Amino acid sequence: MYRLLIVEDEYIIRNTLATALDWKETGCEVIGTSKNGAEAMEFLQKEKADIIITDIKMDEMDGIELCSQVSRLYPNMKIIIITGYGEFDYAKSAIKLGVKDFILKPIEHGELLNAVRKAALELDFLNKKILNFKK
Repeated sequence: MYRLLIVEDEYIIRNTLATALDWKETGCEVIGTSKNGAEAMEFLQKEKADIIITDIKMDEMDGIELCSQVSRLYPNMKIIIITGYGEFDYAKSAIKLGVKDFILKPIEHGELLNAVRKAALELDFLNKKILNFKK
């Protein structure tokens, strides 16, 4: 089971994403939520996550800075960005940071679940590759 962290400044969206979707069906479990990138980085110092779903525009530390730090410190962690239409051009800069997918708001649950499934498959492949390398 892969560990999922949700980073979103809007409480209702954050709570809905954490509780209203069938994450187990994707092979994931929500291990925590954070209201901004700074809080997420503190969380990651204590807990290991495999996948992060993050908004871009947040106080203290935005999603782009979070992606930058995560890609440097945790290069195998998969990142999915959720963003509003007006922020999409800004979000393109995250491609260089290894972001796996962009989901536009309003969030369609099926699209988000598919993005998480895709990230989990990439982790499966990476983990299998690492295990084969160790043999």
